[in-house]
Amino acid sequence: MITVYGKPECIDWARSRAILDSAKIEYTFHDILADPSAASIAVEISGGTASPVIVFDDASFLVEPSDPALTDKLRSEGIVS
Repeated sequence: MITVYGKPECIDWARSRAILDSAKIEYTFHDILADPSAASIAVEISGGTASPVIVFDDASFLVEPSDPALTDKLRSEGIVS
């Protein structure tokens, strides 16, 4: 399952969420503004406070991905065709 650390109102998260939702991809979202422990994990993973940080099953991650970068990653993971 995909895990996302982000800010609910972030425009970059809105774009990524639209891609995940339109493809009916399940993910777990952690609000880094409301949950300090989630924010700490996001910083540990990405080295910063950017939103979103999208983590895949193989522990690879994307930070503030462009739409093509996220789509390419989902294809390479075999999540979408």
